[in-house]
Amino acid sequence: MARLLSLPFVALVNVLWNVVMTFVAIAIDAPSQFGIVGTDPAKEWVTSGTAISAPPLPLVVLIVGTLLATRRGIVRILGWALVVATAAMYVIGGIGELVGDPTSQTSRGELLFGGIVALVFAAWLLATVASEIRRARAA
Repeated sequence: MARLLSLPFVALVNVLWNVVMTFVAIAIDAPSQFGIVGTDPAKEWVTSGTAISAPPLPLVVLIVGTLLATRRGIVRILGWALVVATAAMYVIGGIGELVGDPTSQTSRGELLFGGIVALVFAAWLLATVASEIRRARAA
């Protein structure tokens, strides 16, 4: 169970999931419907993500935050803060997909799937950071 809540494991699963889902979204032509009404996920994934995956920015922030969180002192705290910021981005993006209007390219099911997965990842990240903080305080 402790492995499931280690930050590097959660970050790795998150990044791999989003990379795979980006390729799937491009293959099934499922552009993002949050912020813009996307039409071409192959061109828009860098700035907007897709209906079922995050754009690269939250993933880069997550990777940097995770690397920093493996250090000690103030650097670790900064890392945790970046991971929490990533979770906040996921909540915003997830809610955006949940309330986004379906289009001829992106079904309600795809939007619900993308939104729910984003919120689950946000919750998992927050639970992991809370666990890491508790562990650090106990040490």
